[in-house]
Amino acid sequence: MKSANRFAGLPDSSNAYINCIQEDQKGNIWFGIEKNGVKKYNPFTGNIQSFGFNQPEDQNTVYGILEDIKGFVWLSTGNGLIKLDPGTSKYQRYTKTDGLPSNTFNYNAYFKDDNGLFYFGGFNGLVSFDPASFRSNTVAVPIQFTALTTLNHPGMTDIASSTELQLSYDQNVFTIRFALLNYIKPEKINMLTN
Repeated sequence: MKSANRFAGLPDSSNAYINCIQEDQKGNIWFGIEKNGVKKYNPFTGNIQSFGFNQPEDQNTVYGILEDIKGFVWLSTGNGLIKLDPGTSKYQRYTKTDGLPSNTFNYNAYFKDDNGLFYFGGFNGLVSFDPASFRSNTVAVPIQFTALTTLNHPGMTDIASSTELQLSYDQNVFTIRFALLNYIKPEKINMLTN
């Protein structure tokens, strides 16, 4: 058994606080850490995996941890609720723009009832939901190219209705402008490039 106050891989208790601890269906132990995201400890292998959420330190605090029947881990944080897929490390953040009363949650204010409903306490009240009813929008947002500017030929070229574009050899540095044709929660749209 590990020391009662220290696990290798967890922050030193003198400069970090563990806000919550939760065991998942597979026997892993999850630690919600002040300003440091969440860590998963596998007691069978001794491995510790860290999950951060690209947030400023004060918003990267995890206050509560619950697991749904599909194995997703839900975290109440300093910046909304996070649905984390432990298998892929991908996550979805839900905030006030998704209907939460506040983005900030409280310590020790989380509960899963016998019917699988989740409860999280925040600064502006209680959030209750069935995690099985959440659906992510996976529809690809249409993209419309709108203009082209080249380094050696100033001025924009309208390319909105073009199906083909030819550039000369000296137009090898260019900027393309585009628009995403979706107006539902545009702040939630993420672009991936290859």
